[in-house]
Amino acid sequence: MGSVGQIAVGRHEYGLRTGQKVGCLIFAVIAGAMAASFFLASAGDPHPAPIMVASAAFAALGLYMALLALRSRLTIDGTRVRVQGAFRTRQFDLSQVEGYRTYQGRYQSFRVLCLRDDAGKIALRQYATDDALDEWLERLKDLDEQDREQFLEKIDQDQQLGSTPDERRSALDRAKRLNFTAWAVDGVAVAAFAFAPSEWRLAAMAVLALAPVMAAYLVYRQPLLYTIFKPRSDPRGDMSPLLMISGFGLLLGATRANFISIGLLFPFIGLGMFSSMAMFYPAARRNPRFAATMAGLSFLSAIYGGGLATAADTVPDRSAPQSYTAQVLGAHVSRGSRSTSYYLTLEPWGPYAAVNTQMKVCATMYYATRPGDIICLALHAGALHVPWYEPAACAGGSQQPANP
Repeated sequence: MGSVGQIAVGRHEYGLRTGQKVGCLIFAVIAGAMAASFFLASAGDPHPAPIMVASAAFAALGLYMALLALRSRLTIDGTRVRVQGAFRTRQFDLSQVEGYRTYQGRYQSFRVLCLRDDAGKIALRQYATDDALDEWLERLKDLDEQDREQFLEKIDQDQQLGSTPDERRSALDRAKRLNFTAWAVDGVAVAAFAFAPSEWRLAAMAVLALAPVMAAYLVYRQPLLYTIFKPRSDPRGDMSPLLMISGFGLLLGATRANFISIGLLFPFIGLGMFSSMAMFYPAARRNPRFAATMAGLSFLSAIYGGGLATAADTVPDRSAPQSYTAQVLGAHVSRGSRSTSYYLTLEPWGPYAAVNTQMKVCATMYYATRPGDIICLALHAGALHVPWYEPAACAGGSQQPANP
């Protein structure tokens, strides 16, 4: 691998990939149409200021997307690099490039140029590259591989991990096995939380709630063996999947609950989210992909906080529920890319004395219920004092059918 100073290439210019350029232009046209529609709507409105602000915002967005599609360029001319965006142009010499890192996107990996002294990063995935650029990149320093070698060297020298280099490398292998075992145990806890009898659900919830705490402890105590959101080249065990499994498991396992006011749960969601972020922040700060790591950590922590708050309010709740009945007015299905949710529209009842209710139910109840049926509901106080309700068996054993 040559040094940066030895790299010399001719002039090469790369614009956006065709798909991205077309996408930006389509988005620009849509934003422009929205700006025009808001502008026309403001003419007959007695309070046009907010509408004009929206029109200006869409116009600015459309202009930005159009300029991004038409102006974006990556130019390499000898030892000079020029990166042109919608409004900003950056120029630097190859001596200012520390190397490159490989990021894993949703569908494919891509490389990012890293400038020295944290001067910034240049993502290359949006450009229409060729073999010449790939060859040029291969002659730069692979910072991921450099980090891997440095970690392995530190492990080989850490006497707390063993008396010989082989024993210390074995500690890394044991850490990976423990990591995979923790994933499996957490997955079993998800299944138990979703499908096991009620007497097992509290224990499963405790496992899911504490798994990220254990992960954060291991990352803090043994940073040479464990980390979060690691690149593929990193030899350590990745503990971030534990946070993901626990968060989604808690959230999905408590979907049977419908809350009177989800806003009352927000303080507990925030507490869980920020506790998770505080536990893993030291590891995120050491990650060379700090911005991407914090984005992923924020997302998973929000899922974990939401799932933990929902489960903590519903699963330990042993309050005597209040019974209500309500007539089914209608039903609808909400289909996402990976899930389907079923809802019944209920007439005003109990706490909803003045409005109709959208109650989430399972598919079996959805297909067994018709408009006009009378169903029974159980209203719980909530372990966190956030009231929630769920369908319940009526005194006769089932809902009352509609009149034929």
